[in-house]
Amino acid sequence: MKKTMLFMAALAAASLAPCARAVVTEKVTDDTFAAFSAGKFKNVSLDSDGRLKLAPAITNLATVTDPIIWAAAQDRKGDLFLGTGNKGTVYKLAPDGKLSAFFSPNEVMIHALAVDAKGRLYAASSPDGRVYRLNPDGSAQVYCSPGERYIWAMSFGPDGSLYLATGDHGKILRIPPGGHAPATAATYFECAEANITALAWDANGRLLAGTSPHGYLYQIDKADHGFVIFNSGEKEIHQIAVAKDGTIYVSTFAGKAGENASSVPHPLTISLGQAFGGIMSENTGPKTPGANADATHPKLPDAAKMAVPAQGGMAAMPGMPNMAALLHPSDETKGGGPSEGAIYRINTNGFYERYWSAPGEAIYSMLLLPNGRLLAGTGDKGRIYSISDRNHWTLLQQTDDGAQVAALLPDREKPGRYFAATSHPGKLYRLDFSLARSGTYTSAAFDATQKSQWGRLHPQGTAASGGSLEFSTRSGNTEKPGKTWSDWSKPRPFGNELAVSSPAARYLQFRVRFIGGANSAANPQLRRLRFYYQNFNAPPVIARVKVITQGFGIAKMPIPQMDGQSVNLQELLHGDPAAPGRGNPAIGAVAMFMQPPVRLTRAPGLCTVVWEAHDPNGDKLDYSVAIRGQDEKQWTTLAKKTTDTFYSFDSTGFPQGFYVVRVRASDLPSNTPATALDAEALSEPFLIDNTPPALALQQETIKDGSARIVVSAVDGASVIASASYSLDGKAPVAMRPDDLIFDSTNKTFAIALNGLEKGSHSLLVRARDEAKNAAVLKVNFQVQ
Repeated sequence: MKKTMLFMAALAAASLAPCARAVVTEKVTDDTFAAFSAGKFKNVSLDSDGRLKLAPAITNLATVTDPIIWAAAQDRKGDLFLGTGNKGTVYKLAPDGKLSAFFSPNEVMIHALAVDAKGRLYAASSPDGRVYRLNPDGSAQVYCSPGERYIWAMSFGPDGSLYLATGDHGKILRIPPGGHAPATAATYFECAEANITALAWDANGRLLAGTSPHGYLYQIDKADHGFVIFNSGEKEIHQIAVAKDGTIYVSTFAGKAGENASSVPHPLTISLGQAFGGIMSENTGPKTPGANADATHPKLPDAAKMAVPAQGGMAAMPGMPNMAALLHPSDETKGGGPSEGAIYRINTNGFYERYWSAPGEAIYSMLLLPNGRLLAGTGDKGRIYSISDRNHWTLLQQTDDGAQVAALLPDREKPGRYFAATSHPGKLYRLDFSLARSGTYTSAAFDATQKSQWGRLHPQGTAASGGSLEFSTRSGNTEKPGKTWSDWSKPRPFGNELAVSSPAARYLQFRVRFIGGANSAANPQLRRLRFYYQNFNAPPVIARVKVITQGFGIAKMPIPQMDGQSVNLQELLHGDPAAPGRGNPAIGAVAMFMQPPVRLTRAPGLCTVVWEAHDPNGDKLDYSVAIRGQDEKQWTTLAKKTTDTFYSFDSTGFPQGFYVVRVRASDLPSNTPATALDAEALSEPFLIDNTPPALALQQETIKDGSARIVVSAVDGASVIASASYSLDGKAPVAMRPDDLIFDSTNKTFAIALNGLEKGSHSLLVRARDEAKNAAVLKVNFQVQ
């Protein structure tokens, strides 16, 4: 136990020790995906190897008033439909760009959309669990009311049957082809899971189903017969995609299986920059991104439909996804909680692997492209990734303000073009794989920890064939860039060294504008960017000076194990100076590791000065110690240019009285004489008194076996603190002055002795002052 305590104390000491940085030039290098991903992207992509370049163009086609888009589909005519919440509206975007509220069934959400072989649109609502068939004019009829509260997904099978993934009883329902309403849905497959969350068809025409809360993938070859072909170990399988060769990809939401088994845990948003650790300085640690602005969250729907408990969740509705987390994400999730997801790949032989994930980001949507690549839409920054294989990917685009890319789908009208729907806010984007003409990358705010001078930018990349790169910077003293920061500097073209004109400050941000040329080969790229900075020198800080005048000094121990009592400076500063070594042994061990080992020396007149000091820049410090009488003007130097944080001196011979000690700290060891700074601090006034009290016999009365001895004690500087007498060598007896209180430099003591035997007696009277100087008076008398 003792060894463990000392080991932990050593670890604690190591963590508390400040980093020695000093005022030196620091370098920051951004050249990795982790470093650049903390920034903001506008028409700029980022490869997994840390290369920035122009991105495919993205266009905002429409914005809906509902905060969440749950599903998206396109019919044969090119009309796009969006299923939303929390008012359960289906929006239609025509090819001419006209947006309309196409269908509003007075439901909480439209979570699934599907188009049949005849081009008719179907919409599934929750929590009333209905399927509507929509006519071209926006009218609708209830196509089926299957009796299940939640319909999470819909898919038409090869025979034209409509399959419904439902909750909260973990069923797949089948509506046979025919098209007559109201249609009857029969249970096709049922499992012990609470929810069927996703549907797809494998290369052999078998139905695939993902579940929650255990994240199973079922392969169902006929009614009521399914086999778990993949156990993700996570909380939900969210989407399924099947390649032409039969390879299956599934995306998941993370979480412990079995946790809250009655609900589908839709994800919480996580910051990618925090998960990757931000941009690293070679000496200063992680780059600190600016704080994200709070999103505006819509109100919950009618209380009659959603009973929201005090915690803000929706536990009153079994099987309901964690809507509260989407509508009102907590501060914890906005800051980057544990929720995230992954894409898994299941080969045709059943072998599976964790294929890809964006650490710290939940995967909301997934789409398999004809060339075998995957698109993945994530939150909380509205990012779209293109994944070539498990080791190579690109942060392809970032929407302007979408928190989650909720749906991805191809454009039937134009191959190679895709749509992305986002939530918070609800928007629809078009993604073209032709390059944007220009784009901007804005870094996260770099924190230099102190006001700093900015050095040059050193970019590395290419800007040939008509393309170009332009660099600008701004600086400020708040974590989040804003109006209090400097303006962006004038853009400077790509070069080996670019001077930074932004004013000295604590934070710096850089911006790079990418301008493309006339052809795709003219795509400028930035591979690496280095910049330099240097903190301004700050004076040392002396936090505490203490003088101990109790007759002991301290000195460095040349060897860790030596005879004599060990002592640590923290105990002298904060503990009981009369008893070094007391207190918590772990704290004492930490202090011993943090301070040089010293030992105690006892001798009358020794005084010890102990102080705490540090330097904001981590500079090395040296100290000077001086003393003067409280009423004097001139200082007497005791020590100069010592690196110790203590000093002991012999006060014997000093005139008694009150003194003050001055400790001056200088950071000259780490700076030039022109830039060095110093600071000083004074101790509280303390008394030097090496003279014991004067004892005198004032009265002696001997009579009938009794004696009355009166003694006076007078001290020139200190209050008389204690007194005792010893008669004929017996144990000392404490005594009090005549007025019963020790409060003066002049006290009288009356000693009454009774029952004395005849003969000679000796009396020793002792008195001690507050400075612990002691005096003894010997009194001999006879009893007749």
